[in-house]
This record gives sequence, C-alpha cells and structure tokens, in this order.
Amino acid sequence: MIDAIKLCNNKLSLNIPIFIERDLPILKKYISLASKKIYHSIEQQTDSLINTIHQIQNGFSDQVNLYHMLCGYVFDGTIFDELAKYNLITTHKVHPDYSDYLIIMYEKNNSLNTYSNKLLCSYNRLQTSHGTFSSFGDCGGNRNDFYRQFMLQKTQQLDTTFKYSPDELGSAFHSLILGNTVSDDIIGIFTEFGYVKDRKINVPVYSHNDFKVGDEISKIVIDSCSQNLTECLNLLSKEHNLLSIQHNVDIRDIANEIYHLIFGTVNNLLVQHNIVARPEYHPHEGRYLKSYEI
Repeated sequence: MIDAIKLCNNKLSLNIPIFIERDLPILKKYISLASKKIYHSIEQQTDSLINTIHQIQNGFSDQVNLYHMLCGYVFDGTIFDELAKYNLITTHKVHPDYSDYLIIMYEKNNSLNTYSNKLLCSYNRLQTSHGTFSSFGDCGGNRNDFYRQFMLQKTQQLDTTFKYSPDELGSAFHSLILGNTVSDDIIGIFTEFGYVKDRKINVPVYSHNDFKVGDEISKIVIDSCSQNLTECLNLLSKEHNLLSIQHNVDIRDIANEIYHLIFGTVNNLLVQHNIVARPEYHPHEGRYLKSYEI
C-alpha cells in the first residue's frame, strides 16, 4: 500500500514529493543558485582535497579517486547522514504496510527527464559477501553493470538466468585482487562488464583504509559547505510555487530529492572544472565510472 494521497481539511492532497513541468523553472533557478554556492565553497578547498586523496595509491589518478570518494561516497553518503542527523532530510519512510522506502514522482515530461537524468547523482551497487561492484554517474540510460543485470533478473525481465551468483562473482573478483587465476569464463564476464581489460582489473579497488581517506574528504567538504547547504535547504519552504510545497508535503521528503538535484549539479561543476575525473559516456547507458569496494 502506497500512501501517496492524504485527506487534509476535507480535501485530497498529495502526500509524496511530485515534480511537474511547471516546477522546472523554479527548480532550475533554485538548484543553480544553491549548487554554485556549494561548488565555490568546495573549489576553495581543491588543494586540500587533492593532497588528502593522494593518500590513495591504487594506480588511478587523484581525479578518478576524488570522483568516487567526493561525488559518490561523500555527496551520496556521508553528507546524507549529516543532513538526516539534523532532521533536514528524510532518508526512509515507513508506510502503513510497514514497508520502508521513500517515493519521489516526476511527471512524464521530456524537459523534466532531461534535466534530472543528466545530473551525476546515481549509485548502482551490487553487494556481495566479498565486496561491492559499484558504479556512479547520471541516469542517462541503462548501465551495463552487475547491479542492473541482477535487478533485471530479479524482476524477470531477462530471458535467461545469469550463470553466476553475486557471491560467486565477488569471490572471483577477490581472487583477482589477490593475484590468483580465475576461469576464462569469468574473465570474459568481467571483461564484458568493464571490470577487467586484458585479464587485468580495470577499475579502482577501495579498501577500508581508503574509505578512511574518504572520511577525511567528507570532513573537509562538510566543514566548507554545510552552512551554505543548510541555508539552501531551509529556504526550500519559501518556494511556494512548487506543487509539493502547495500540497504541504513533508518538507524533509521534498528536501531529499532537492538535495539529489543540488549535489548532482555540483558534481557536474566539479567535472567541468577538472577537479574530478570526467565520467565516460556510454551510448544508451549515460555517463558513469565503475569501482569495486572491499
């Protein structure tokens, strides 16, 4: 059961954030102002961010590692936790049937879809008992990654069942990390999905210690931009022309999606100014970079 509508003063009203075409000019103006403020506060910390990320020595550039740690791990992870701690956003929602998820709706509209789908704010993560196959990027298509593969299999949208389980893939990839040999069949699968090239691992591998560096990055970012971000989210309730505001949808639920739009725009600015790596564009898949987390 989805409680998408509520009765308020004998009138039906929306109970979940929904964005429609008429909201787009308001969203663009609000998100642009907020993201520029936050980007500039981070840009001033570029030297500190590069010096910190340089502690990770995994054969990939500082910009690639900063893309994964700053754009993904921090903006789509640790800062979420920080905002939730101060009750500024909702990170989950319990429904009448006791299921727990947050629903965001968009009108089916090309302009809205193009705007939101081009932002770098989307994680795909397939967790296994050995590690996590991860990709981070925009929503400009259907990614060729393990997360999507198993989601399609789970929802019975594939004609055939994938040959290996997530844990089997994780175990094989862990063996590769240790320098062991794995079967040609699995090497072929890793190659097809972009995790291996010429029988060698082709993505950054992040360990527990690397995420300690990510936490240092998080502290730099939170210290530099938390005030601007908090002010921006607090101003959200004043955007009275947004449909969700007019329907008195919980402002923290709305703020969850607004924050996604903000940090996705900030990430685009970080890419444009070469502070982080430029994610590769894949036709029909969008822009993203992959990694593996131990």
